[in-house]
Amino acid sequence: MDSNEADPVSAAEGAEDSANSLLAALDARIASAVSRIDSETGLGVSFDARC
Repeated sequence: MDSNEADPVSAAEGAEDSANSLLAALDARIASAVSRIDSETGLGVSFDARC
């Protein structure tokens, strides 16, 4: 492989890592928002990120 060419496996792994990081950040933000809603309303709501 030419040293100027991107390694497709490395690129795919990097994209997967980025996607996983974004999903983790989104899960944390949703959990935080749900927790805040619960504390403000007392409705007993919760968030489970497992799908």
